[in-house]
Amino acid sequence: MTREKHYEIRIYLDNIHDLFTTPTDDPFSEKVRFVSGIEFIKSEFRPQLLRRGVRTRTTILLPRENLEPDLVNKTKAALARYCQFKIQQNRNAITVLRWDALKSLLVGIIAPRLEETFELVRERLEASGFDKIAGRRVVLTGGASQLPGIRELAGLILDKQVRIGRPSRLEGLAEATQGPAFATTAGLIHFALSERAEIPRRGRALTEESNGLFGRLGNWVREYL
Repeated sequence: MTREKHYEIRIYLDNIHDLFTTPTDDPFSEKVRFVSGIEFIKSEFRPQLLRRGVRTRTTILLPRENLEPDLVNKTKAALARYCQFKIQQNRNAITVLRWDALKSLLVGIIAPRLEETFELVRERLEASGFDKIAGRRVVLTGGASQLPGIRELAGLILDKQVRIGRPSRLEGLAEATQGPAFATTAGLIHFALSERAEIPRRGRALTEESNGLFGRLGNWVREYL
């Protein structure tokens, strides 16, 4: 029979607790260890040996006065809990990495389209002359305006101060409609109900009832929508 090969890792600890925590030794000592016992074992581990059929055996050496009854079973139980914690921690880290990768993929697809859109807007504004008339401020509305970084991107391409528009001065809106996605609709309704909204010509022939709040709103919607 051939003798089974082992790769042995030997570690000296002052206390079994140092297996899980970093010891508070003198940092200027030549024998200081800046990591916990488990981290030291991980640094000494050689995964390539597993492919060669070599098993790893770890030996923990403690001072005689720190040995206690049933220490082996207590250490095994603590190691099992530690491993379960690390497994869950790694799973959470993998989930975060997957989400980050997905977001990076979406950004790689969406960002160029946003740049093209803002460049087209800039060209249209310059061609129409509204680039100077509109001043230095731009308001972004719509659901896409909630994308992270879009305000900064718009400001960079348009060379203007950009803010995100939200519905205002309209009472009774549900909480779900308070975001930028409803800003344009709310703004149009507010303008239609304001005194500045021009009454459509064909609406002037209507009865006086149509000049009321809802009448003017209905006329404006029929005329422009």
